[in-house]
Amino acid sequence: TASVFYNSAICNWDDGDCCEKTCRDGKNNACGSNGYECKSPCDLKQPLSPIVDGSQSRRLNNMLKVFHSVSEANKFADVESPQYKAACWVIHEDHRKLDATDEMLIQRYILGVLYYATGGTDWSEKLGFLSGKGECDWQGEELCDKIECYRMGI
Repeated sequence: TASVFYNSAICNWDDGDCCEKTCRDGKNNACGSNGYECKSPCDLKQPLSPIVDGSQSRRLNNMLKVFHSVSEANKFADVESPQYKAACWVIHEDHRKLDATDEMLIQRYILGVLYYATGGTDWSEKLGFLSGKGECDWQGEELCDKIECYRMGI
């Protein structure tokens, strides 16, 4: 089985064999070579709420403040809501590791909500959603053009 040491936030919950859905070959392990033993906070389905200790908690708290500006706070306690799933993905699993001051954070979160709200996990074509790429590369520039127009109220 996977090493508990590598199944941590600092290792992005994955050293090549811990989390099947985020698996990347690690320096010492090939994907799945020792089975999968994912312990991502998103998989544990714990409500997202402010916490008090450490630098990771500062990042979480600051990001939740941003997400609360566009979604009701109670949505983050419902582990099945699209808002919870999108926030959890951005905070814990997104390879871009944005912080609360990144100008693309809300856009990335909203597109994550769209993905989960429309059954994105069952889409026949994922269109690059929830990849490590920038949002404009998920479906091409037209997507970002439409989002920018929406922001401007067009």
